[in-house]
Amino acid sequence: MKTLLNNNWDILKSYVDKHNTILLSTHINPDGDGLGSEIAFYYYLQDLGKTCRIINVSPVPYNYKRIDPDNVIELYDKSCDPWLEKVELSIIFDIGDFKRTGAVGEKIIQVSTIACIDHHPPRKDHPFDLSIINFTRFVLSLLINDSISPESLISPQTIAR
Repeated sequence: MKTLLNNNWDILKSYVDKHNTILLSTHINPDGDGLGSEIAFYYYLQDLGKTCRIINVSPVPYNYKRIDPDNVIELYDKSCDPWLEKVELSIIFDIGDFKRTGAVGEKIIQVSTIACIDHHPPRKDHPFDLSIINFTRFVLSLLINDSISPESLISPQTIAR
């Protein structure tokens, strides 16, 4: 396991470049940090031509539905299983404890490279191949503030979308 503190995005970018089928997800009972992060990253991956989906184990709370006007966030059910079994890379946002991915995590743990972007320390028994952790800021602020540069992982236009 590689843990990167202070926002080293190079390894994550190499994972994204190498894989074509990418899952984005967040924890059970998602909040604005996890939801906003996965939506921003979804549009970044779409711009790269990647096959990606956002699949969560809990529905989007009513007060956050407006941040997903294109309805790109899916609620997990068993019909997602065939696609999840083919996922090459999973990027999990705001998760701390992998068990909080529920059934989605159970499907990807054996088949996928798993990256975590978070502001919580992961548990010692986590399955992440890569963790990008910054204890001082929310995940969405990491994406917006630390990944935007001339060689950026995510463009300002993608975040604004």
